[in-house]
Amino acid sequence: MSLSAKLSLPKLNFVPSYLRVKQDRPPTYKDRERLLVGGHEHTYWQAPFTDEAPRPDGPLPLLIGLHGFGSTGSRLGWWSGLGTRAPAAGFLAVFPDATGQVWDDHGTGRLDGRDDYQFLAALVDHLVETENADPERIFITGVSTGATVTERLIRTGIVHARAAALVCGTARSASRDVTAIAVERMPLLMFAGTRDPMVPYAGGDPTGVLGRVALHTVAKFLIDPSGHDSVGPERLAAEWAAVNGCHPIPEIDDVETDPGDPLVRRMSWLPADPAGAPVIYYRMDGGGHGWPSGKQYLPIKLIGMIPQHFDATAIVLDFAREHLGIPAPASTD
Repeated sequence: MSLSAKLSLPKLNFVPSYLRVKQDRPPTYKDRERLLVGGHEHTYWQAPFTDEAPRPDGPLPLLIGLHGFGSTGSRLGWWSGLGTRAPAAGFLAVFPDATGQVWDDHGTGRLDGRDDYQFLAALVDHLVETENADPERIFITGVSTGATVTERLIRTGIVHARAAALVCGTARSASRDVTAIAVERMPLLMFAGTRDPMVPYAGGDPTGVLGRVALHTVAKFLIDPSGHDSVGPERLAAEWAAVNGCHPIPEIDDVETDPGDPLVRRMSWLPADPAGAPVIYYRMDGGGHGWPSGKQYLPIKLIGMIPQHFDATAIVLDFAREHLGIPAPASTD
């Protein structure tokens, strides 16, 4: 069957076969929790605590991890390591699933009548009520389209987060151009690769084979698929830095990396006064589209190079603990 024929299949849960990556047994759908929101059933995976990393007493800080296009919540938890390392760091960690594995990261509405943002807000309320999640200590992170959903959540204040991290994703122009940043002084962590075909470094539409598939698939899910182009990561970082009351010129430091991995530079927009909030951005020169230190899930020619020894998960958890006021445990490995 040709690619064009596959793309015309009338399924809302369609995902191209080469995005159905075989893995070493990440959590499966049988482990999912279900939540009815707006008359629709949604699912999410909740990372378990273990005998080695038992659940702490009292209300727990909440970490929400949002997967990318063609993936699932548990797959993000498995690939990134957050599914084990976040509970070990004292977080209640949950990983929601997008219906059809596609998020409405535009914020313009879905053709199937579901509301991703209503679901995510309701999920937070549900976890506060049933799992003793602390509503004052919420951290959101996401990769790819999960990052663009994260940016919209914090931009609009739909979820009252204390800090956030965007991994290989920024903001869609469809969201950014119609909604100014409504929250004030949100600590923000970002990662992006300069050779990411799905999030071009200068901004714009995704490129290559996967880019064409993404644009075609979005049109099957969203009421208005226009405005899918991404905001360039440095531009978005500077916009958030201005809102956060930071100095306009970032401090730049090289990050030690292993041979064979892309060069990484940390760009830090630091607050100009004590009431400000930082924007920390890790630029991976030559890096591609995926969670740093996660799986090289597709060939480099399709997604670019994913650094294998740059531990983004440790950086994300350290950032979350710092800005949610959580003491660091002895180890998160």
